[in-house]
Amino acid sequence: MTLMEAVGAGLALVGFDARYGNPTFIKDGENGYLVPYSETMDEDLLVSQMADKIVFALESDLESMHQVSYDLAKQYLKPVILEAWRKLLIAIR
Repeated sequence: MTLMEAVGAGLALVGFDARYGNPTFIKDGENGYLVPYSETMDEDLLVSQMADKIVFALESDLESMHQVSYDLAKQYLKPVILEAWRKLLIAIR
């Protein structure tokens, strides 16, 4: 829910490129940055890469990133979700 709220607020995001969640809402280089992640990676390396991406994001074109986040959030607006549910329910009738 937090990621959805963040894109709805038009925020630029930085997160780990984990299997679920972050890649759904963070479009690397468009509305934020994904940090490569593996459970076997050294913790100090992960922290360093996260810090680098945060600094990079702050030095990037935040206005453009804000707009991409807003645009991404539109697919989660109530009318869009209701229509998707309507289509699904009709399809499984």
